[in-house]
Amino acid sequence: MENNTRGLGFKPSPPPQYNRGKNYFFGIGIDAYAKPFNKLRNCVNDVTKVSRTLLDSYDFEEENILLLINEQASRKGIIKKLREVLDKVGENDSLIFMYSGHGDNLDKTNVGFMIPADAADEEDFINLSDIKSRLDAADAKHIFVIFDACFSGLLLTQRDARAQNLPENFPSRYAMTSGRNHPVDDGEGEHSPFAKALIDELLENDDSLGSVMLAQRILDRFRRTGKDDDQLPAFGRISSDIEYEGQYYFYPKNYELSAARERTKRLEAEQARRIAEEALVAAERERKRAEKLARAATNAAAFMQWRDIDPTFSMRMMQYNLTRHPDSQISHSMFQKLVTSDTTFMQKILRGPQNYVNSLSFSPDSAFLAVGDNENAVNIWSVATGQLLKKLEGHEGVVMALTFTKDGKYLIAGEDSKILRLWSVADWTVVKTFKSKQSSCRTLAVSSDNQFFAAGFNGNKIEIWSLASGKCTQILRGHDTMVSNVFFYNNDQNLISSSEDSSVKIWSVATGECLKTYFDEQKPITDLAVSPDGQWMACCCASEFVELRSVATGEVFRTWGSALKPVYKPAFVRAFDSMTESDSESDSENSPTHFYILLQTDTSVVKMYALDTGEVVKKFSNQNGIITNWAFSSDGPQMAWGQQDGSVSLWSLKKDFCQKVFNTEHGFVNGIAVTQGSRSVVAAYEDASIIEWSLETGELLRSLGEPETTFSCLILSADNRYLVLGSVNGWFEVHDFRQNKLLRKVNTESFATAAATFLPDNDSFLMACTNGDVTLWSAKTGQALKTYKAHDVNINAVKIVSEGSQFLTASDDNTAKLWSVETGDCLRTFDGLGNSAGDVTLSPDKKLLAMACADYMIRLYDFESAKLLTTWAGHQNGVSCVVFSADGKQLFSASGDKTIKIWSVETGTPLKTFVGHQESIKRLEMCPDGVHFVTASEDFTVRYWHLSDAVEDRTATYALYDLMDWQLHIEAEDTPQYIEEFKQAIEAGLLTAEDAASRIDFHFKDPSVTKGIKERIGIKGGT
Repeated sequence: MENNTRGLGFKPSPPPQYNRGKNYFFGIGIDAYAKPFNKLRNCVNDVTKVSRTLLDSYDFEEENILLLINEQASRKGIIKKLREVLDKVGENDSLIFMYSGHGDNLDKTNVGFMIPADAADEEDFINLSDIKSRLDAADAKHIFVIFDACFSGLLLTQRDARAQNLPENFPSRYAMTSGRNHPVDDGEGEHSPFAKALIDELLENDDSLGSVMLAQRILDRFRRTGKDDDQLPAFGRISSDIEYEGQYYFYPKNYELSAARERTKRLEAEQARRIAEEALVAAERERKRAEKLARAATNAAAFMQWRDIDPTFSMRMMQYNLTRHPDSQISHSMFQKLVTSDTTFMQKILRGPQNYVNSLSFSPDSAFLAVGDNENAVNIWSVATGQLLKKLEGHEGVVMALTFTKDGKYLIAGEDSKILRLWSVADWTVVKTFKSKQSSCRTLAVSSDNQFFAAGFNGNKIEIWSLASGKCTQILRGHDTMVSNVFFYNNDQNLISSSEDSSVKIWSVATGECLKTYFDEQKPITDLAVSPDGQWMACCCASEFVELRSVATGEVFRTWGSALKPVYKPAFVRAFDSMTESDSESDSENSPTHFYILLQTDTSVVKMYALDTGEVVKKFSNQNGIITNWAFSSDGPQMAWGQQDGSVSLWSLKKDFCQKVFNTEHGFVNGIAVTQGSRSVVAAYEDASIIEWSLETGELLRSLGEPETTFSCLILSADNRYLVLGSVNGWFEVHDFRQNKLLRKVNTESFATAAATFLPDNDSFLMACTNGDVTLWSAKTGQALKTYKAHDVNINAVKIVSEGSQFLTASDDNTAKLWSVETGDCLRTFDGLGNSAGDVTLSPDKKLLAMACADYMIRLYDFESAKLLTTWAGHQNGVSCVVFSADGKQLFSASGDKTIKIWSVETGTPLKTFVGHQESIKRLEMCPDGVHFVTASEDFTVRYWHLSDAVEDRTATYALYDLMDWQLHIEAEDTPQYIEEFKQAIEAGLLTAEDAASRIDFHFKDPSVTKGIKERIGIKGGT
């Protein structure tokens, strides 16, 4: 728990004897105001009664009671008398300063003013900041200010929310005010409500009474009456000086140095001792926090140095560093520099046996990745989870080539022998064996109709086999040495092959005739790739440069090369809509606009080039080992690298993962709403455009209305009847959405609209404004039904809960609140711990409340008790939206870091991440089907997502493996966190139990510690 006492400057020694000096009371009461200010009734009574109570019942003398009443309290009279009083009060004396009269907050400036009796206009007001400065500079030991005026809460520098037994021997500068930043009641009886509570407490007291406790008792009186928060008294410091850590005590007339006073002294001494102890605890806590921040900064700097060597390792370690130290601003800053680079980061690492990877192939649906290794086996991996599903054994030689049939039913494996095997994907059994006359298959290709496959061998021949009959139908002869690549093209009528004899040949599949040969003795062709449309081929020449050639003519279109590094292993990928500037066809038939080429430029770096410009589009880099081969999913978005160390790296080639992107030139998207049935999405743009898009086709369906100004929010009733648009100018529009007809335009005479939501009846809605008010409106009539004074500052979100009987608000005042729709009562407050609440949502079972915060965190609360349960770190910028899934097991969050994440509610770990937006994400709306959602961003786009569009987020697991791989020390205090991650690493196939055990021994050293960790992970016998 945080230290809420004010004793950071105290030393752990008994308090010194305190010489109580004289008590002074300076009261100002004004009822008789000159025009234009209305007269008051109770101010003079209040000040007079309080002064009489102090004189009669407490340790005050007549000569030290000073009053200014009505016309005496002119501007000049107040300033002069206050100066005289402060000059008179000595260093051991105490001053009670009370003001009762008019107050103001000019133009909502958050600067308070006293209004003297002779004030004619604003120029005559007395600034409360001036009063505070004078009081702060006075010699008095204690100054206790009592203000009974409108907006008097602005006098406070810092509020205090709980009673404390602060010692008397330390100076104090406190104030108690009748209200906060609002007008207050003058009262119907002889006194104002505040003055009456003050007088009653003073009269009922018969013991020493600290000013802090007095304020607490008065506040309790008001709370029992059920008054709104803005009508409650406030208490706090008027000075930020740390020396003012005591408080003033009221002593009754008959209060001598008796047992009661001795008891007070003992309490003061005990309080001083406790404060000193808490100060030491706080200092130690701050020291540990500083140590952690320093460690986080050191780690971040170290991980940043890996950016150019291994960006994936750098990114994972940097992100993991942030999860451990989320309040390290240095780490946040460095991470932002890292993620804004042009480097693409690896999605997964598949770590199988430490054997050379010889071959790779994706299944057509990208569900499986087949990997051939040096153990005469094929490992089948799940692309989605990264788990090893099956090991296909029984091969007579090393599997050098793999390919799935186009229908995904079979896997063909070519061995370093004369055998080719056909595996059934359904049950992973061998269904057919092909016995070749050639030895050592090096490359495979399947026809698009799944009728034939071609195999290139270590000799100089190519065989074409019938999958149905299992017979060899053609043997193609013509190459002089090993056939390195084969490709079907031209509707399977032709075959393209390359060889180490530096030639590329085009064959007739029907006749086996060689139709064309491209050969260059000066530039031996060591590798070949053919574009998906069969029009282009990339020829790697002696690993020095790559030529892009036309398949039809052999003409060289472009060349890539480097004098410093070799270039090899070319591969084509299709240019997806989300990767290109335009979807239109190229003006030139020969311009390869719709493809990219990937070139390996050294042992661990691959670059993606645009064919039409020749420029680098993306860079892929890691240090997991020398790249031996690669494969691509049939739909193109994923790439797999095989590495010499036996691992396989998975990468995403796409810039965007979402289903559709609705892009316009209308500016920022300020609001979105999904229609019933998820057929379309409506978006409000910065330039005042309101556009409806089809989610099915991506087409623009219609523009709605003719708006005159920018709309700051947009909501649609669940039955698609009403569309409500809130503006930045203090008015809103209600449209008949079905007929695209403006029904009414309503001037709210308030501030800009910040958020809105419909009630379940679809006829009324709540609209929140930037001034902190929430109003219930009728969509049918445009009438205001009720207004709730919810917050003092901007509201970021308003949400209906509990079948429409309650609603939630999230505000820049660092809180979320629960309200009764019927009574307007604030039922609960959720503290954002000093951070603006950007959004709030309630779980379907009404047990958890999630708050999106500006400090990059998501906070989860127990809904009934408003107790903070946990805090999640993972985003790298402020969190703007949070939404629970329909079953409540997951939470969706959107952030200024341009990503959307799915979190496990049970474990608090991020499961998946959605990437694609180029700027901050401001809105997220779930579709009723539960598997789609829509987002809006400052990048001018609205995007439509499916849950399958995400990449798996296993940052913690990968980071753990990297920590162990690089032998970085794991601290003992992080043991519970790492235990869970060790479990995940073992379950994901990243570690064996034996490997985990040896790494635990290395990191934790102490046998008693390592045994316990092993047992908790589940390693049998703890060894």
